[in-house]
Order: sequence, then structure tokens, then C-alpha cells
Amino acid sequence: MARVRVKVRLKDMRSRVRRLGAVIAGAALVIVGGGFAASVARDVPPVPFVEHPVIRPTASPSNKPDLRPQGPPCRARDLESLWPEGGSTIVDTERADTLGLAVLVRNVGPVPCTLDGHPRAQGVDRMGKPIGPAAQAGKYLPNAGRDNGYATIEPGEPAKFILSIGSAGCGGQPIRYQGADLVLSNGFRFTIKNAWLTGSCPLKASAWEPVTSAAGQYWALEARLEAPSSVEAGGELVYSVELLNVTEATVSLNPCPVYTQVLAPEQRFDLDELAGLYHSTHRLNCTTPTIGPRGAIRYEMKLPVPQAFPTGKTLLHWMAESSPRPFGTVELTVN
Repeated sequence: MARVRVKVRLKDMRSRVRRLGAVIAGAALVIVGGGFAASVARDVPPVPFVEHPVIRPTASPSNKPDLRPQGPPCRARDLESLWPEGGSTIVDTERADTLGLAVLVRNVGPVPCTLDGHPRAQGVDRMGKPIGPAAQAGKYLPNAGRDNGYATIEPGEPAKFILSIGSAGCGGQPIRYQGADLVLSNGFRFTIKNAWLTGSCPLKASAWEPVTSAAGQYWALEARLEAPSSVEAGGELVYSVELLNVTEATVSLNPCPVYTQVLAPEQRFDLDELAGLYHSTHRLNCTTPTIGPRGAIRYEMKLPVPQAFPTGKTLLHWMAESSPRPFGTVELTVN
């Protein structure tokens, strides 16, 4: 059987921190498919930091069953495209002409819902003009993507399908696609850009599947970090984390989340390397038991910086434990 090299960034919990380096705190609003998750007004003080250290959980997060029960169909208004997240190229190592991309969509509605069938896809050129035939249902990569099935996803949780192409057995000149227009069975439409696939055969769209089997209580939350541009070695870093609910669901903070904050001079690292990096784990100061639909709460954070910490550009990472989300990162300088 052909071996397939898969580079999907939402693969598992270990890959979560590796991609934080590309997620830099930015705009004051998070735009989602159904509207906005409002940022907290800056004249509202954050929930104060409380020193509540805990031992970092070492057990792997619990997993959901491979095949979850079907729920109500996902509505178009309850979906959001996450492209280019997850869009790393999938390569068949034994056939260089067989490529694929993972395309992610998440549920921003109030309840779990199910995506089924095969998305309709039309490849486009760099100007967005349709080229080549419409995509077929199916897949080229033997170990990536499903031939059939469905994905039931929680509020905030993503599902994926694989858009792939090949050339074996097809005549004519290869077509170079630079994106695709996509339509789901519920009418949800979106376009992926800078999605390069080249081949002589038609594109194929696989069936839906969950991105991960990891169970998570906080799928619906995103973390937005605000930190000073610099901090002195030997001093205390004071910053804030804003937790934004990007869905129409209410998120329970009971039990109160445990989080880990990390200072890392490297641009990339795995959770396996965390023991060798400066980090601390605490329980959040939960002054309210929930975050309402499209709501947000800002929390004060504190992290003492060791005197011997390397000076220069540094990444501050923040992540909830025992849940794939939320996580966030921001760059600062240690003097």
C-alpha cells in the first residue's frame, strides 16, 4: 500500500503548540460565519489574576468514538471556513503526481450538527476564474480522506474533507489549479485561495470526517493575547488573555479551566519538549460560570521571567489543558 505523508496542522494535541507561532494576536474582533464575537471594551478591567498553581495534566485528552451519532444537519448560517488552517499539502510519497489538501469548516452554531455527503468543488485559476471540470466525489490518496460517511461536530469544532488530484491514467495537459469554489449540500459557499493542485485527472472531494477525535469542553473558545512589546529578564510579565466565544452556544466554565503559559525562544516546538521550556500551569480565576453566545471575558495573567532567560525575540504561548482549544500566542522581546 502506498505510504502517504500527511501534514495536517490540527492533527492532534501535540501539533497544537507547533502552529502557535503563526497565530499572532491581531484585530479586536473575531469574524465568524454568523456574525461577530465582540471583544471586551478596553475600559472594562480584566478579571484579576489569582495565584492558583496546579500540576499540569499528563494524561492524554479523552477521545470521542470514531463514529459519533448523527445529529441535525448543519445549517449554512452555522458554518465558518477555516481556510488556510489545516491546508498543508498531503503528498503520496510513492506517486509525486498525487496531491491533496485538507479543507476545514467549523460549527459556529448553538448545537452539535452533522455534515455529510461530498462538497461540490470547482477549481479556479489565480484570478478566481473556473478552469477544468467540476470535482468528482471520491479521493486519490489511499490513506487520506473517506470515501463515504459523515462528521458530527460540537459548537466550535471543525470537520474536514480532502480535495485531491492525480494524473495516473488521465490524458491531456495537466491543469494547475490555484484555488477552488466550494458549495456544501446545505448551500454554504466559500472559496479557498492559494490552494495549488496540479494534475491531468479531475479534482476529487472526499466525504466529511472529524479533524480530531479528542474531546474538548472549550472548542467554542478562541484566545486573544495582549502583552507588552518587551519585558525585563528577572521581572514579571503582566498581560491579558481574552476568551471569545465564536459560537451561538453557551460555554460552561465549570470546572474552571486549567491553562499553561510558556515562554519559548524557538519559533517551533512540540508539547514533548515542554519540560525543557519555561512554563507554568494554573487554574483560571473564574468569576463567572459561563461565557454566553458571541461573548467574551478578559483575564489578567502574570508570569515571572527568570533572570537567566535568553534575551531577544520570544514567543509567549497560552493554552487550555485537556482541550484542543483555546490557544493563543504573541511575540515580545526579553531584555
